[in-house]
Order: sequence, then C-alpha cells, then structure tokens
Amino acid sequence: MSPTTSEIEFELPSVRCSYCGLPPAPGREKAMKRCITCMLVTYCSPKCQKAHLECHLAVCHPPSAGDSSRYPLAWGVSFKDVPIHSRSGFESSRCLSSPQTRGWVCPATELIGIPLYIAPVENMEYASKKDLESICHYLMMDPDTGFSLDSWLCDPRHKETHYTAYHNGKHPLTPNTFETIVAFLKMIVETVSGLSPKDGWSPMRSFLTPEAFQLFSIQYWDRQRNASRTGWGELNHALA
Repeated sequence: MSPTTSEIEFELPSVRCSYCGLPPAPGREKAMKRCITCMLVTYCSPKCQKAHLECHLAVCHPPSAGDSSRYPLAWGVSFKDVPIHSRSGFESSRCLSSPQTRGWVCPATELIGIPLYIAPVENMEYASKKDLESICHYLMMDPDTGFSLDSWLCDPRHKETHYTAYHNGKHPLTPNTFETIVAFLKMIVETVSGLSPKDGWSPMRSFLTPEAFQLFSIQYWDRQRNASRTGWGELNHALA
C-alpha cells in the first residue's frame, strides 16, 4: 500500500550543538554559546564551533529587523518549489514561531535517516502547475514509485510554492545538507524508476537507505569542493 501524507503538527528541534548535535547537560543550558553574528547556531564547546566554522560562514548573516529573541529559534532552509535544474540555491532561514509549527512529512527522507518536513511560508505565491522534476516532487514522492503522493497532489495547498524545510531530528538542517538530500532523491528517481522488479531489479525503496545516502553524500561533497564552492569543507558523518 502506498504511503499517505497529511498536515501534521511538529515540535521544533530543541537547542542542541549545531555541530555534534548533543543537547546541553542538565544545568548547563547557559553554557551553550550562540554565534554572535546570526544568533542562530549554538555550540557546546569551542572545538565544535571551530569544526563547524567553514560550513557556517557560508550562511551566517545578521538577524533581520523582524527577529526577536522572545521566540524559539530553529534552523530551517527556505526554498521555492521550482524545477530543480533552474534553482539558484537555498537560503538559511529562521523559524520564529510558537513551540509548534505545521507541515507535511517527506516520506523518502525518513528512509534515508534524515526525516524532513516542509511547512508553507506565510504570504506565499501560487504556481500554475507542478513540474514533475520540482523540488517538492522529490521530497513528497512515493518511495515505491518515484511519483508524487496522491494524497499530496489532492491537497490544494500543494500548489503553494514557498516553503521552509525542517529536520525532525537532533541535528539542525543546513542548506548544504538539504541540497544533498534533494540531489540524492533526484538521482534515485532518475536511475531506478525505469527498472522493473519483474526483470530482477531491486525495488526503489530498497535504495533509500542511510548507508546509500552517506556514500552519495561523500561523493557529492567532494564534487562541490572540487568545483570550488564555498562552505563545502569536511563532511560531518553525523549529518550525512
């Protein structure tokens, strides 16, 4: 039976180290240090801050006028649902809201060990059609077929084009990690969708594993470094 998706409430990730993903020890919450420029990422030690520096500098920017420390901060990635080949990149984004937000589970990302959900951005625009190679197509695909979930396409709100993606797990989601996830799902669909189990090929779902994603991540990050892209330093295996 094909999976379904629906709008679900999620708790935003709690404050953890932006590099190692560990929460503060009991009574040590105030020892966690935020980046003084963006006030977004948090570190448990100078060692973790130094290890994360190259990746973070690529997306670090001062808070906007509308940001307020009164609200919980979570790191998401804002994106516009456009054909993946035409994208100009993804932006780091703060989520300033109540302790909960609403969004849709991305089924394939759960299988690769980095469960994501996407939430629409306020004051969004509307698309006239959905491209079958759009970013949301890969995030909201059926892991068994590679096609967009019927339950997603039947929801009129799927026509919203501005979203923020969040990692429903212990690590913050960075633009580099998000880009790598979308590229991996695209690779799986393009490679496996034409292969039939009747001919002895493994089903698509069997390729959606944490191990396969980690291997792809190593190769993908190497290609970005070789292309001299900023912020693609050493890959933290805990984020892969």
